[in-house]
Amino acid sequence: MRLGDIVKYKGFTVKNDGFAGHLVEPDGKTPQHVVIIIMGGERSIINAKKVAERFTEFGISGIAVPVYGAKGQKRGVDRVEMSFMKRVVRTLRNKEGYKYVSVYGLSVGSVYAAVTARYVEGIDNAILVAPSHVPFEGSNTLKQKMTGHSMVTYEGVELPFVSPQFFHSGYMAKFIYDEDAGREVSNMWRMYNTSYKDKTRESLAYYELEKSSCRYLFVAGTCDEVWPSEYSINYMMDKLKKAGYTKEYKALIYPNASHIIGMLPSRERYKWQRRMLWLIGKIYRSYSEHREDSVRAVIESEKAIADFILRT
Repeated sequence: MRLGDIVKYKGFTVKNDGFAGHLVEPDGKTPQHVVIIIMGGERSIINAKKVAERFTEFGISGIAVPVYGAKGQKRGVDRVEMSFMKRVVRTLRNKEGYKYVSVYGLSVGSVYAAVTARYVEGIDNAILVAPSHVPFEGSNTLKQKMTGHSMVTYEGVELPFVSPQFFHSGYMAKFIYDEDAGREVSNMWRMYNTSYKDKTRESLAYYELEKSSCRYLFVAGTCDEVWPSEYSINYMMDKLKKAGYTKEYKALIYPNASHIIGMLPSRERYKWQRRMLWLIGKIYRSYSEHREDSVRAVIESEKAIADFILRT
């Protein structure tokens, strides 16, 4: 299927529908599968609507759902209320007629996707890409400080979190050698890794995915520049295994691959964006230094993600 075959776009707003979103469907009969795509805000670096278009090339509808930044939503990453996802799922199943609903989250979007999978009924599959295993303290970029509150709430209750200190720990994109990683990592990576050192707080903040009822696919690269996503995946896999989780769960860890992984905007329409991804910022150094491995990881993980969803 080519991107040019897409024939239907449908928009949703907080005012009219209770959530903001952009639904993209492939040509022909409406598929049985739809995936909720969470990148974070309305203006994320990797555009969620373009990722929704990419899913249609695999015969899967995609709905890009921002959790902050759209009209009627909070502006930033602080106390984002996620119970609205119940309405998203009901709309997709009851009004749009989808049989299977998946949720997909990349990077910070993985936190909100994991919370959706954990708390919202009606999710069949959760795909957490370059993920975290815990929520973080909210931040106020305008005031350059942490808020003292969780980045996420559900039904008005703040979820437990760990606290990386972004604003007083130096230049985040600087690369330094880290003993835990055994390689050079960004200062941002170290900030997140340090926030996991309080094991009691880390344990309390974990999502408890074993209390959910969906299938899980975790995807990451070993050279993630932003945070230790491989560690997070191992943490979640271990928890699911020890709990005797009966639904399918699996991990795909790609050697030398970057934080930029998983479904990306279509090669056919957005060639310029794919070519420029490694220039988004110095923070994505692995994508440049291990270009061949990172590109291979993107291509292979895209297919694996689509196959995982379609096997439902």
